[in-house]
Amino acid sequence: MRRISAFLLVLLMALLLFPLRPNAQTPGWTRLVRSPGGDGWRTGSGRWQRVNYDAYRGCVSSSNCPFFPYVPSGPYTGWQTPGYDDSWWPDLTFVAWEPTWGGSFYRPIPAIGNHAARADDSLPSGVTDLHRRWFTVPDGYEPTALRLWVFSDNDSQWFINGTLVIAEHEGGSTTFDLSPSLVHPGDNLLAVAVSNDNVCTPNCNPIGVQYWLEATLAPAPPALNIGPACAGGSSRTVTWTTVAGLQYQVQAARDTAFSQDVRDSGWVGGGSTTFTNLGDGTWYYRIRARDGSGTVGNWGPTQSAAQDLTPPATTAMPVGTMGNNGWYRS
Repeated sequence: MRRISAFLLVLLMALLLFPLRPNAQTPGWTRLVRSPGGDGWRTGSGRWQRVNYDAYRGCVSSSNCPFFPYVPSGPYTGWQTPGYDDSWWPDLTFVAWEPTWGGSFYRPIPAIGNHAARADDSLPSGVTDLHRRWFTVPDGYEPTALRLWVFSDNDSQWFINGTLVIAEHEGGSTTFDLSPSLVHPGDNLLAVAVSNDNVCTPNCNPIGVQYWLEATLAPAPPALNIGPACAGGSSRTVTWTTVAGLQYQVQAARDTAFSQDVRDSGWVGGGSTTFTNLGDGTWYYRIRARDGSGTVGNWGPTQSAAQDLTPPATTAMPVGTMGNNGWYRS
């Protein structure tokens, strides 16, 4: 009984220190990209390239070894940017799994699949790997929140579309809240540089890295075309580009707070709406979208245009021929 109680106490402490991470997507969040599951990296899951770079510059004294983050040069210059050509890098097929980790305290690893980059024992300490992985934000949507969960038993740098977002110099599992402006609808790039943080010769430890990137997504407001800056008459038609499955709401008002004389199109599936009986002067316009699940996006930027209901003034001119004593009828 005493032995069982001790075991339960140890298990409870382990779960508190290193909680299990569910493989399922967090409710309310969309998984944009994650470490490939199953038995390892596979073709189509990005590219991984080992570079001849020692982050510890040959130092093997664990207490006195400064870490030097990888700085790209030569053929790797710009490797973390979307425009870099990685076609000469190998496709990922399978990276050996270090089986002893599954039984250790690195509990997050088996939670999302067994895969790690196994550095060969003959390599120097601090050997660096580069990883590029494309992911997609659905057209017509924008992130309203963004977070990256990483497990790295090594020093690592994380980039999104070429911007450094994390420089993680300690191992462990951490969630980082990021600016949603880092990603955009369409294709985006996650890039990782990871260096073995074990200062031993020869290299004595695998390089392990896990991740997932999640966002809360809402329908993005399309660009709104409100027509000429000033239009005659009391009506105005505004247009926009539609995305399948989305509806749109457009408002017109006399003030930027949209509290005075507000006109509302209601939810429409098409790409245009017409406002009538608009008064003379300036009107403000905005648009937002919602999807089939009822998720409503943010309002787009406010635009303004004027209606001119006053006909232009005209001056009557006499008809005839100008003579010495004035106008003569023709």
